[in-house]
Amino acid sequence: MNFEGDIHLPVPVQEQIATSLKQGSWSSEANLNELSNEVGEYARMKWQQNGYFKMEVKTTETSMLTSNAAEQAVAVNIDVEEGPLYRWGGISFRNATRFPQEQLRALFRFQPGDIFNTDEVRVGLDALRKLYGSAGYINFTSVPDTQIDEANRRVSPIIDGDEGKQFRAGQLVIIGLDQSLAATLRHKWPLKPGDVYNASSVIEFFKSEEEFLKENASLFPRPANLTDNSAQQIDEQNGIITPILDFRPCQ
Repeated sequence: MNFEGDIHLPVPVQEQIATSLKQGSWSSEANLNELSNEVGEYARMKWQQNGYFKMEVKTTETSMLTSNAAEQAVAVNIDVEEGPLYRWGGISFRNATRFPQEQLRALFRFQPGDIFNTDEVRVGLDALRKLYGSAGYINFTSVPDTQIDEANRRVSPIIDGDEGKQFRAGQLVIIGLDQSLAATLRHKWPLKPGDVYNASSVIEFFKSEEEFLKENASLFPRPANLTDNSAQQIDEQNGIITPILDFRPCQ
């Protein structure tokens, strides 16, 4: 693995990228051209995570070194057009009014002046989705846009949100269990009818009750996993989510 061009990314970081590429497994079904594209895209992503927002791969050359039934070894040369180093500017939100702007900004782990990292945008967007999901906005979506201050090399994301409708929990439906066991699960269920639907609390419930399932395995009609045995009915018009736990034996 070799990087060429007018490169300012620190050598230790380049070595880390090269090592991760060399340790990766690539599909044997891909031809060399496809492999070149995949490796080039991976390198571009890594450069962007280190502040080189406009990095481009000019060319990627691959050549076969060895080939046998078990594996193939390929040499890769990547010609990099690095571009300037960018830093974080600020961040703003459009059409996202459910939470204070300060709370939304806190989900994005950077300070103005930090080296811009595209991965931090992805992490922040995921945290934003979870925050809205915890408040019943299960259809929340967000689309990032960027404002670039070329004079000062600052990137300032603008997050355009679509909050959608807030959903509440319906009555938990349990199928295929005796009344005593169903009553125990219903008592443990984190959401009461009418509560704001909190997707995170449901996920945590599934994780925390695995031990309960093991202790009572003999009482279930078949091996049980709450995630696999769960479903939900979504009433879009009335904003109601009815959770369903179905433990009936497989037909």
